Amino acid sequence: MKINWRWWLGLKPEFACSPLKHDYTVSVVIPAYNEEKSIADTIRSIKNQTAKIDGIIVVDDSSSDRTGEVALEEGAYVVRTPHNMGTKASAQNYALPLITTDLFVTIDADTILHPEAIEKTLPYFNDPKTGSVCGFVIPQKIETLWEKGRFIEYLFGISLMKAAQNNVGAVLVSSGCFSNFRTEIVKELGGFRSRTMAEDMDLTWEMHFKSYKIYCTPDAYCYPLDPPTGYIFINQVFRWYSAFFQNIAIHKKALFKNKIGLFVYGYLLD
Repeated sequence: MKINWRWWLGLKPEFACSPLKHDYTVSVVIPAYNEEKSIADTIRSIKNQTAKIDGIIVVDDSSSDRTGEVALEEGAYVVRTPHNMGTKASAQNYALPLITTDLFVTIDADTILHPEAIEKTLPYFNDPKTGSVCGFVIPQKIETLWEKGRFIEYLFGISLMKAAQNNVGAVLVSSGCFSNFRTEIVKELGGFRSRTMAEDMDLTWEMHFKSYKIYCTPDAYCYPLDPPTGYIFINQVFRWYSAFFQNIAIHKKALFKNKIGLFVYGYLLD
């Protein structure tokens, strides 16, 4: 397990500090179901990126509100599923055949990006083995007890735990709320899987098992809407833990052969 000494000095990997080796084309995919209240802000934050964005695809997953209409008004290309796909993974896969760019970003329809967020992820793709790059998550609102708690959790989990994983090349999840993917690798692996409630973790682990690399860059900020009440918070945490166990059940044999298994089983003990 190779440890990068630059991490101990708070520095990015050397290759991620170099000029871009390629002028990447980038598209953005937004799966959305009944998100008319938030999707306009999400699209505007993408249009305000310092990196050139070649297309914004909104997958309107048979919403019953004006999600699709609002996205069209904001200039996105909208595809509507014939029926609700049931999972975020299926909605994202619905857009996959339409993606022809080198890279594509997935972002939740209630998340906004810092103007430099996508640009900050691009240098990591100087490594041809990079499959995905995620950023730093900060709640849009930090008002209720639960939002404040989640913010502290992000500060600890991303600043310390995910940074340590990054240092040894064992990032456990390229977060679904905002990640940048190399298109050819995602298509090679068959896209996103619906077999768990955490398609982002599932795909991340599949990339590790194929010797692709996942990075987290701490200066690419995204701002999701996090649970404002205890009821919503507890339900979300329950889904996350359930999805974690689902992924372990599916990948348990491969985990013993990969370094991410040390973190996964360490979390189990914890």
